[in-house]
Amino acid sequence: MHVKLMTYNLRVFYIHVVPLGLAVLTGNVFGKKVPESHKTGPGPSFERVMFNIDGRSPLVSHYLYMRQLKGQNQPGNRVRRTEIAAMPPPAPTYRDVINQAKQLQSKMKREYQKISDDADVELLKLEKKQIETSREIEKLKHEINSARLKVALGSIDKKLDDPNASVSGGLQADIDSASDEG
Repeated sequence: MHVKLMTYNLRVFYIHVVPLGLAVLTGNVFGKKVPESHKTGPGPSFERVMFNIDGRSPLVSHYLYMRQLKGQNQPGNRVRRTEIAAMPPPAPTYRDVINQAKQLQSKMKREYQKISDDADVELLKLEKKQIETSREIEKLKHEINSARLKVALGSIDKKLDDPNASVSGGLQADIDSASDEG
């Protein structure tokens, strides 16, 4: 059963009347009914009870009065019905759980993107440092080779200037050692 509660700014709200006087508020936005979401966890617990025809229900009392059945021993006294024994504790709805999961997912995605960007920046710094280090190493190798060549050329010049040195054996050995080192 639906009871129109109010209309405000093109939104129509209804109350669903359910047993035990519970009411669920739903909305109708621009002609589209907003779907309700069930609460997570177990539902209410039910139990079978005897129907009390002597209760305070005006409908039952009126029916018995009109049929002049009040006070007579009726077979309907043993009619059983199902009643809600206990309502579940308050819990978030499935929609709430889904929204929380989406928020967590977007938060984790932002954190991952930030970490990924930071890692890319650090990697770029490391690559630049590696290139600079490689250049320095090559420069030092070139300087060492130049120094060795100068030393070898200096020793060759000394031997050429020395008239007692054997030109063929000693000079050839100096040239070979200079080329092996370089």
